[in-house]
Amino acid sequence: MVISKQKYRLVFACFFILIGSLSAQLSKADLQRQNRAIQKALTALTAQIAATQRKSRSSLAIVQDLERKIGLRAQLIRNMRQEISMLERRMESDEKHLNRLRRDLKRLQSRYAALIRRSYETRSRSGKWMFILASDNFLQAYKRMSYIRQYAAFQKRQADEIRATQAKVAASIRRIEAQRGEKRSLLEKAERERKKWQAETAQQKRIWAQLKSEERTLLAEVRRKQSQKRQLDRQIKRMIEREIRLAEARARREHEARKKSAGARSIPLTAEVALRSASFVANKNKLPWPVARGKLISKFGRQPYPGLRGIYIENSGVEIATSRGTEARAVFKGVVSSIYAVPGGSRAVLIKHGDYYTLYNNLDQTFVQKGDRVDTKQPIGHVYTNSKTDRTVLEFQVWKKTQKLDPQSWIYKM
Repeated sequence: MVISKQKYRLVFACFFILIGSLSAQLSKADLQRQNRAIQKALTALTAQIAATQRKSRSSLAIVQDLERKIGLRAQLIRNMRQEISMLERRMESDEKHLNRLRRDLKRLQSRYAALIRRSYETRSRSGKWMFILASDNFLQAYKRMSYIRQYAAFQKRQADEIRATQAKVAASIRRIEAQRGEKRSLLEKAERERKKWQAETAQQKRIWAQLKSEERTLLAEVRRKQSQKRQLDRQIKRMIEREIRLAEARARREHEARKKSAGARSIPLTAEVALRSASFVANKNKLPWPVARGKLISKFGRQPYPGLRGIYIENSGVEIATSRGTEARAVFKGVVSSIYAVPGGSRAVLIKHGDYYTLYNNLDQTFVQKGDRVDTKQPIGHVYTNSKTDRTVLEFQVWKKTQKLDPQSWIYKM
């Protein structure tokens, strides 16, 4: 009975070790998947920085990419450290399990040795056949024969259990050795990434020093860009206000035609506009990205200006870095409200979705015209690539009438 309980303890111990190992593997797989994505982004950024250095002397563009690269590298190092911690916890658990197996094996071997000694001593005095022949009657002889068979079977089970436990010990040792090798490999990788992070941080500091000497020129550039943003915002606001006036005029005409009460407190939206607005709102936080592939590089609202410490800019939307030749696409069905030129040579497309508007700025070519109806994910133009910095960046905005909204609250997983 004691041996049976011991077996059950071993089975349950193995079961819980297996469950813990499986849950750790899932988390490890998630980390490794994230690390592969980070490595891919780092490779792309390295190529981007190299291209910028070849084509331009723009330190500001390089430092913007470096900031993203340093952030990604730091995340990669944190992931590796987390993976190492998970591995260490799993190794500690496996080593405890191995020690339990060794103790169990030692007890089994000790008991088996005692059985063998007892069997040998019994056999040396009389032998099993003499033990059977010395029976008083046939029933006693039969019982003695059954006892000898059961005793032999018990000895065999003990030997089998010892061999099985020895196999578990050997497998556990191999697993721990493999984990130690994996840990060494991870530590080496983390150290290489740390050195790269240090080199990139040092490069960033050198560029910071260079930017400090060019601060006056850069501040003028910031002011120029901020002025362009304000000019664009005013232009968008004027166009939206004009759209609202036209919509209200249409609503008044329909209102008067239907001869509704003159005491109505507000002018209702037309049926078509109300339907589109409700559909747009219903898809909040579910809308597709305005590009098929891209990376958010600047968020909505007051943000630090890359490359200039203590300097902030006010973003009316978000900026998304993408690759050369990428097409901007409508995030929801609607009507092209306006297309206009932006200072610097690019274009912007404003799409109306009932009470809501989406803006796609920094396009070098457009595929739509004012008044066109567009569907969700329909291409509307090519995103402009700066020839000096080789950067392809789309500015995307969301408006409700004349109120600017944070696009991250509308786009899925932005």
